[in-house]
Amino acid sequence: MSEFFINPDGSRASDDFESATGFRCGYAIAKVGDLRGIINLRFQWVCPPTFKHIGGFISPTLAYAQRSDGPYIFIAPDGARIGTLDFDRISFLGSDGVFAVRRGGLWGFLDESLRQVTPFMYKEVEYFSCGRCWVAEESRHCFIDNSGRFVELAWPAHSRFYRFGMQWRRGRPNVFAYFNLDGQRAFDREFTLAYDFHDGGFAMVNGGDYDKKTVIDRSGRTILKNVENAGDPGGGLISVQLRKTWGFADITGRLLIEPRFSEVKWFGGHGLCPVALKGRWGYLSSDGDFKIKPQFDYAQPFSDDVALVTAN
Repeated sequence: MSEFFINPDGSRASDDFESATGFRCGYAIAKVGDLRGIINLRFQWVCPPTFKHIGGFISPTLAYAQRSDGPYIFIAPDGARIGTLDFDRISFLGSDGVFAVRRGGLWGFLDESLRQVTPFMYKEVEYFSCGRCWVAEESRHCFIDNSGRFVELAWPAHSRFYRFGMQWRRGRPNVFAYFNLDGQRAFDREFTLAYDFHDGGFAMVNGGDYDKKTVIDRSGRTILKNVENAGDPGGGLISVQLRKTWGFADITGRLLIEPRFSEVKWFGGHGLCPVALKGRWGYLSSDGDFKIKPQFDYAQPFSDDVALVTAN
């Protein structure tokens, strides 16, 4: 089994790698033996494989990595250390350009310039969305803003996230509704189960049958009924699972590509989405045509004009 990068026409772009990630910010992480390094878009080593783990890029000039079993540090693409901060975990980069790192069992927030935004004082954190982040302090759970200021208390029966300015909350047993940032009902519908909104502006809910879900838009209007699952592949579409196979619908609920795929990912560069058909992965356009026919054991979306695939 080998991993390599391909071009948008399906031709091979690189030699084989033992293991690699997709490109982000013009760089990818590749593995040799038990060590990892960083390659550029010419597939040349800019940081030789000297790290036990490289977690990924926070920005085009900032990644984080770990040597042997020591702490994590921040590095430049060439592997040079940035700053003096050691830490043992890192959270997702939120939409506000602020992320959390953990030191000594407590979390604190940094911005992309590594300026400390809050003290290391939180027992647990999520990531920022709509200018708010859920955190667990010593004696309470609450939401803070991206300067670390308290915004509101958080409750166990509420979502930990605001998406599109909305948060689901459970009231009575098995009764869920969506609320705005000001605490008012977003729309006048209730559900037996609710989920966070996707970036595409839709959410899944249950209306009674836990095996079948409904998809709603931001106004609470029903888009799709009786689906097994739904995802956000980007491109203004919804990935929809029916009878254990996946297809695609538009944001109005109109089915554009009939369900026939065992797995789907998301639309990356060049408007192509990796999908699995009969055990092989290929790349589909939003009009339903295969631009790269199914031929790989695994495939990742295109990024920076190349995509990582696996093949025997």
